[in-house]
Amino acid sequence: MSQPIPPELKRRPGPPKGVRYGGREKGVKNKLTIQREQEAAQRVAAARGPKAKEAALSVLERLMQVAEGATALHRPPGPKEVEAAAASGQSLPKGDWGLFGDWWDRAAYAAKELAKYQAPQIKSVDAPAPPPDPDEVDRGSRRRFGLRVFEGGRPLGQTDDAA
Repeated sequence: MSQPIPPELKRRPGPPKGVRYGGREKGVKNKLTIQREQEAAQRVAAARGPKAKEAALSVLERLMQVAEGATALHRPPGPKEVEAAAASGQSLPKGDWGLFGDWWDRAAYAAKELAKYQAPQIKSVDAPAPPPDPDEVDRGSRRRFGLRVFEGGRPLGQTDDAA
């Protein structure tokens, strides 16, 4: 007669508990999801047409860089720069205060408009309120009040003699 195998010697078929081999790693998209995303990107590209327009934010950034470059080109030299150039025997471009001011205004305007998109203002409605103080909540939740119950116009608990 054969002896039964003790449970500690029995072995489960397959890998140990909690271990798995093969398959897709966690967080990796499956083929169908990747295919859907690619098709959606193609539809978006087709809807934009062959002449896809540049986003307004990138146009604003480029215009601000042009204005900054023109401002730097027309900037008159400062007193320290004039002294340093005179000491070294170099000549400096004179610059043009009028054009410098015009381009300065343009660069400042572009920067102001660009700031609206890069750092939007937080409205008072959007800002979260601070959590209430726990002590105030405890004090506010303990209130005394009186309750009188009436029946037929008279408070309950009173007899006709007391009324």
